[in-house]
Amino acid sequence: MTIVDMKCRSCAATLKACDGYMVCEYCGSVYFRLEKSSVPEGVDALSLGEFIKAADENLETYCINRAQGTISDADADLVGNKLKAAERALANAEFFKVKDFLKGVPDDLFAAERLRLLAAVNAKSETELAMFAGDLSAFDDYAKLTACCDAQTKDIYDTIRKKCLDNAKLLSAVAKGDELIRIENYAEALDYAKTLTSRHPFSSRVRALLIKASCFAVDGYDPTDDLKRLEACPDAAIALAVSDKDVYGVPINLDPSVRDYCRKFYSSKRRTGGFFAKYLLKPLLVLIAVGALIGIWQLISYLFG
Repeated sequence: MTIVDMKCRSCAATLKACDGYMVCEYCGSVYFRLEKSSVPEGVDALSLGEFIKAADENLETYCINRAQGTISDADADLVGNKLKAAERALANAEFFKVKDFLKGVPDDLFAAERLRLLAAVNAKSETELAMFAGDLSAFDDYAKLTACCDAQTKDIYDTIRKKCLDNAKLLSAVAKGDELIRIENYAEALDYAKTLTSRHPFSSRVRALLIKASCFAVDGYDPTDDLKRLEACPDAAIALAVSDKDVYGVPINLDPSVRDYCRKFYSSKRRTGGFFAKYLLKPLLVLIAVGALIGIWQLISYLFG
């Protein structure tokens, strides 16, 4: 998915693709996408293709300038090397190393505080940071970061902070649905999941709850389309790692009960398809081939008889 024009809006330099964001190495701008708070009307009535398109359109591009703050000429090379080492560690998910690499780097330097905050919540980028469930302002790194950035950047991180609080509320709401399933109140769990999905159609966690409730409440439920909608959610790759799938194409991070249901459903579907191919389709093809040979033989006999 293309998230922004490949040229930086600030200086027109070529952007470099990183893990979950784009960066301009010339002016220090970082580009990433976050889900909008608004939801398109009638999103539940969209076809699968329209849903995927709407999910993409529901993302908004943000830009921050990470080159904020000043470094003395004497310290520039040393600090620059420490920042690069910390960025490599972050990209490799070695979050524990980030703060070690940044020892001695001033805490009023935005580029350093940004990396410290991301590492504190095990996030590689602002996109992943926005998936955190909790209060970012409880972290000292958040306070230090917002104290050393410009007003526009502060507003962006405040937007992310609010999203993180919403994520915490949403996780609590999903937990309520899971509890209804646990006590085997499947019909109410499904109604609850549908209501929650209408309010948060692009949340993979909510979609996962809907699929789980449907597996228990709906006889013969086919999860195929719902799984595709789940994969199209903007947060699916991070929240549920949907790219990690089992042999049936089901994300392995879904609830075990969902994976078991999908395994049985698709196994049965494969057996049914195999039965049709073995006992109906193949004999039919044989009959057609025999009929064609007889027809050709009769034509040859007619022409040369």
